[in-house]
Amino acid sequence: ALELMVQSGQRRPFILISGTIGEDLAVQAMKLGAADYLLKDRLGRLGPAVEQALAVQKLRKQRERARTELRENLVFTKSVLDSLSAHIVVLDEQGKILMTNEAWRRFARETGATPATDQTDHFLGRSYLEACEGAGGINPRSQAGIARDGILAVINGSRTEFMLEYDCHSPREQRWFVMQASPLGGSRRGVVISHENITRRKLNELHIRQLSQAVEQSPVSVVITDSQGRIEYVNAKFCEVTGYTIGEVAGRNPRILKSGDNSRDYYRELWETITTGGTWRGEFHNRKKNGELFWEAASVVAIKDVEGRITHYLAVKEDITGRKRMEEEMRWRTALFEAQVDASIDGILVVDGQGRKIIVNERFNQIHKIPRQIAESENDEPRLQFVTSQMKDPKGFAEKVAYLYAHPDEVSRDELELLDGTIVDRYSAPVRGRHGHYYGRIWAFRDITQQRKLEQQLRQSQKMESIGQLAGGIAHDFNNILGAIMGYMDLARTDLAPDSFAAECLEHIATASARAVDLVRQILTFSRQQQHERGVIQLKHVVVEALKLLRASVPTGIEFKTNLTQVPAVLADATAIHQIIMNLGTNAWHAMKEKSGRLTVELVAMDVGDDF
Repeated sequence: ALELMVQSGQRRPFILISGTIGEDLAVQAMKLGAADYLLKDRLGRLGPAVEQALAVQKLRKQRERARTELRENLVFTKSVLDSLSAHIVVLDEQGKILMTNEAWRRFARETGATPATDQTDHFLGRSYLEACEGAGGINPRSQAGIARDGILAVINGSRTEFMLEYDCHSPREQRWFVMQASPLGGSRRGVVISHENITRRKLNELHIRQLSQAVEQSPVSVVITDSQGRIEYVNAKFCEVTGYTIGEVAGRNPRILKSGDNSRDYYRELWETITTGGTWRGEFHNRKKNGELFWEAASVVAIKDVEGRITHYLAVKEDITGRKRMEEEMRWRTALFEAQVDASIDGILVVDGQGRKIIVNERFNQIHKIPRQIAESENDEPRLQFVTSQMKDPKGFAEKVAYLYAHPDEVSRDELELLDGTIVDRYSAPVRGRHGHYYGRIWAFRDITQQRKLEQQLRQSQKMESIGQLAGGIAHDFNNILGAIMGYMDLARTDLAPDSFAAECLEHIATASARAVDLVRQILTFSRQQQHERGVIQLKHVVVEALKLLRASVPTGIEFKTNLTQVPAVLADATAIHQIIMNLGTNAWHAMKEKSGRLTVELVAMDVGDDF
């Protein structure tokens, strides 16, 4: 019966009563769980035996309940510890491991301290302090030595808590942990140690420290204000640029830098932009502590918390005073250069390295007669096409332009002839910087049409002067011959009768000699070898004489037409008048370009007023 009850799992008190039970059977029954055994002849002990069995049963139930609660508490505690991300280990007063949590065991598997597939706790009963000593060696200043001393201090009660940050790097990554040791609660001596992975925090701190150093050493000014615009932080560059110290600007508004040159609307736009979450970019003309004005290029943005509320404002500012000064100087130089270019008598075109127009002056458009709509166009192709179409040799012009663009080091100078007869001197050279960098090419065009005409007239004048000098020399010699002829003619007249045939012949010789003298006089006048004298002259006679000589100089294809009226005598230099007529006639002949034509000469009297 006792065996059946035990097999059924019932834990009721069982008292064995028998009249013939032996000692061996009684021992066996007690081992199976019997509370007591009695002989039938001794039933007087039955009452006390029953009371004792009930008391034992009650005590057994209490113990089972306590064990169950302890087991449940242990499972609960273990579950709580296993749910924590920190690595937890519990040590007894000897420093031996009583318990570890799942995070500790998982870290052990990851670091290779235990097999990766093993889920058991191989650390139970091992000395944690010996592990610290092994890791720290004999150096008490190592991290492991410091940890051992701190844990012992908590176990011994000399410290209520110990905390240590340490690194635990692996070949694959950097890791940092913080260890905290606290005593066990209650009467049992021991310590609870937690190791929390603070790698992310450390990396963030490192990143923040790097950012802080970068901001502090930044070549630009950095200003951080609160949401009301009160300065909380400025870096060293701000102090260097403005002359203010951190203590002088802390808590103050950045308006202390205002110079008054920026309008209220300018600042209103800034605040409207940053208070709505935007980024404002612009320039400030501010004033330093010593009163000196300076320029800043600034970028201002709002800093928000996780809920999107603005907590601070950040301004990053660069001192651009030098750049502004250079820009102003560059604008002045550019304006001066453009003024010089516009005032130039040459047509000037400056292009970049790709042949795109940078500067072109009005004279360039005038020389090439470029229409206004093409001149004002930003497209360079129509301008080049039009200029090419105006050339007498457009193919050669285009080839030369292409060659110079393909050879940036070439310097060129030549002459171009346009369809309308205009002659242009063209000069082209590369534009290089101080260190030889190629920036583009400059083209200069000069209208030399009039210059070429003057050179041609000069050559003609020099030719006529040479002819005059030659004619003057011949005239002098011929004049000497005429002098002898006319002298002997006068001597011959004295020996002849006035009505003789010989005298008549001599008269014809005298008339011809007079004509020859007159011709010599004209030649000498043309050669300007006679002294110029003003006298009363008849213009008609001077014009006729000049036209005779001009007729001999001008091609026969030029027809002469004269209308010479008798005008009053004038006070003038006959030689100068003669030269004027010759020059006018020669210019008229040149204007007809040696082609056939008509040269008309008129001599009329006219009244000249005061406004002539």
